[in-house]
Amino acid sequence: MANAKKIQNIHNLSPQQIKRGTQAMLEHLAAGLYEIQKSTDTYGEIYHQEPTNKSDFPYPDRLMRAFNVAAALNIVNGNQQYPTDLYELMQKDGVPVREWCPAFFDADNENRYDPQFALTRNGRVTEECMALGRRVGVKP
Repeated sequence: MANAKKIQNIHNLSPQQIKRGTQAMLEHLAAGLYEIQKSTDTYGEIYHQEPTNKSDFPYPDRLMRAFNVAAALNIVNGNQQYPTDLYELMQKDGVPVREWCPAFFDADNENRYDPQFALTRNGRVTEECMALGRRVGVKP
């Protein structure tokens, strides 16, 4: 019963909570994509090291966290606006973030990122994506 109450509460998020969730989702998407790119460039596979926790496999924890936040935001929005798996995320290849995540471009981020900023282009993470990933702690 407690879980049902939590799920019902998701519809009562404030605009500020939604904004923070959107920011966190995009930061973790960038960080997770950056980690995948580093792993595939170095080892030729998505997750080279043995996961410390089975829930970490096959994607980095940050990417899984981003997909979970995206799913919650989709519930709040009542549509499938945000990608909730790697396939859906890669369908956004080359698509400016502004087109599918306009909430990210608030007053704080409006001038920080190029309007054409995309997480990936031609199947590889962009410099902007790497910079966003480093901003949340991914090591180069």
